[in-house]
Amino acid sequence: MRKIVLSTLLLPLLLCTNSVQAQWTDISLPYIWYLDQASFTDDNHGFAAATYYNKIFRTINGGAAWDSIMFNGTVISVDFISNDTGFVLIDSSNTYSLKTTFNNGNSWINNPAPVPGFGYYQNMRFTGSTTGLLFTNDGIIFSTTNGGQNWSSPLPIGGYTVPTDREYTGSDTIIFTGWDGTFAYKGAVTRSDDAGVTWQTYAHDSSYSSFSGTHFLSGKNGY
Repeated sequence: MRKIVLSTLLLPLLLCTNSVQAQWTDISLPYIWYLDQASFTDDNHGFAAATYYNKIFRTINGGAAWDSIMFNGTVISVDFISNDTGFVLIDSSNTYSLKTTFNNGNSWINNPAPVPGFGYYQNMRFTGSTTGLLFTNDGIIFSTTNGGQNWSSPLPIGGYTVPTDREYTGSDTIIFTGWDGTFAYKGAVTRSDDAGVTWQTYAHDSSYSSFSGTHFLSGKNGY
């Protein structure tokens, strides 16, 4: 009798799983690359960064076709705030630079101001055409309000938090997810509700629970 009950309960779960899988489409790039960052501004326009290489991929039709853009240096992070305006963070032998485009990546402007030399940069987030943040892998943030022409003094946040994903939910709320930087690899969420002036960090209780991505529906509700 127990076996019959278990089978009856499992059947809806299997059907649900198949239904969810059917909603996904495998999108292949022209070549096999290690991709770990992407920035989409709508259903059609997006960029995927081949981090630790010198290339980003671009699509204008939702991934049906891709072309690529080469850079002189390692691509660390890519972030677009509209279909036309975007930024890439480049590492050239441990010297970091910021590049800006205003035409969907067809041409790029080299930022004349150097990115502060302060360790290894892990992530970048722009919330407007001139307002952005750089996040190092030892829990330090630099901010700019003029498109990277100048950068703030280093702002420590949440201890030794290493970011793997970032999100801007509006109303000055910025959220980073990652891990606590220790060998316990506890998942950590670091957030600011005043556009990066102050930060709070929440670490998971369990070891080896590093967060690799997040999605927030609002400033409070997320996954």
